[in-house]
Amino acid sequence: MDKNLSFKDPNDLVDLAGYLKRALRLDSTGAVRLRAFGSVLAVYVSPIYAGSLLGDGLTVIGLRTINLTSQNELDSLFTIEDLVASVDKSIESDELALVLPKTAARVGWAGISPPRQGWVRAGEVEQEKIFNSGWFAIGFVNDLDQPGSVIPVTYFNNPMLIIRSKEDNKVRVFQNVCRHRGMKLIDEPTVLKGVIRCRYHSWCYQQTGENCATPHIGGPGINFHESVHKNELSLFEVRTHIWRGVIFVNPDGNAPKFKDVHFSIIKRWEIFDQELHTDHLESSFQLELNSNWKLAVENYLEAYHLPWVHPGLNSYSKLEDHENIVNYGNYSGQISYKYNPIFSTGKKFKDFKNLGSEWNSKGEYIVLFPNLIMGVQRDHLFNQIIEPVSSEKIIEHTQIYYSDPKMLDLEYQSTRLENAQLWKTVFEEDIFVVEGMQKGRHAKHFDGGRFSPIMDVPTHVFHDWYARKILQY
Repeated sequence: MDKNLSFKDPNDLVDLAGYLKRALRLDSTGAVRLRAFGSVLAVYVSPIYAGSLLGDGLTVIGLRTINLTSQNELDSLFTIEDLVASVDKSIESDELALVLPKTAARVGWAGISPPRQGWVRAGEVEQEKIFNSGWFAIGFVNDLDQPGSVIPVTYFNNPMLIIRSKEDNKVRVFQNVCRHRGMKLIDEPTVLKGVIRCRYHSWCYQQTGENCATPHIGGPGINFHESVHKNELSLFEVRTHIWRGVIFVNPDGNAPKFKDVHFSIIKRWEIFDQELHTDHLESSFQLELNSNWKLAVENYLEAYHLPWVHPGLNSYSKLEDHENIVNYGNYSGQISYKYNPIFSTGKKFKDFKNLGSEWNSKGEYIVLFPNLIMGVQRDHLFNQIIEPVSSEKIIEHTQIYYSDPKMLDLEYQSTRLENAQLWKTVFEEDIFVVEGMQKGRHAKHFDGGRFSPIMDVPTHVFHDWYARKILQY
């Protein structure tokens, strides 16, 4: 075969080189399939991670699509090694045309075709498999501090509202959309005095979700119609679970029960299933970061960066005082064996009840996948929800909890403020590295990096969990 493929964007050729070299490093005997559909070139690479990251016998098909300058018909196989050599040669010659190798390969997976439903955007797969079909965190119960409190949240363009209803004081989550014309119902956090009212045509809903008013539906002054049944037009309720003061949702309603999915961490921390106390002003804060949510998760999972990013924390809880927490399929993180809270006020918070002696100096810090950062120590806990705003922006919502309501008294106010500032400082120190990783991901030659088999194991647990979820699509 002697055929040239002309690329519209010269950067695509450089990107393809990096992509193929990553595949070559993982499997020097791998193959590439090139399929041209008109002016679009699809590049399939396999296997990637076969028999290692994702388990024996499981093959991943990698895909890149590239725009060409002209119409082409092509469906051929090449060894990765041969195609890398051809791409490098094209780059060196400053040509936008890729001269294909003459020898085609033969591989068993060559019959792959696009999915029956067609290719989808990567973000849509993430939305479906991570933030629709599974459980994830969206809010704190304590933010709904009185009946009628309502908070709108949006994850991957899916608008929801969290409400504590006046009718029964129960926390519920609904789709934030009117059943009439799809108008968004709530734009800002508020406390409702009465019903949830759509501002478009004034359809109304009880705080428990039932449709209670359809004004003029049958004509001016006629608020009913025989073909419109209000009992069929309640708000769409989202499946919800509350654990440790955090509100979790499973939008598609089909995931296994929360307690079954997260049995391991519930069992691990059952000693902390005690009453939690927090306040809104001194024990919560938010941080905005210009990063993808996954990079914030990765950063939190490992203690490797402590000496350079957190010198203050590392002065008393050193890198060597930490141990990995590894639970494939659910969570990962770190143990510190040098937790010793000392505040300038000289005060100490009351410990949780019935803790064993191992908690005298131990703290555990994990990410419950996908988006909840959690920390437990003998005298306080914290939860941090990572809210993806866009592919390169997140908001971190943090709340701190104490074991005794007396810890919220004025006597402990200065100590609470100091504790919150200590944690805020730690998370602020992480901002430049998390944002720096996001900026670095735009480098054309970045090849995914090299991970420590010792220090980066918790991060690998997250990658493994994420890859398995995406592959279920």
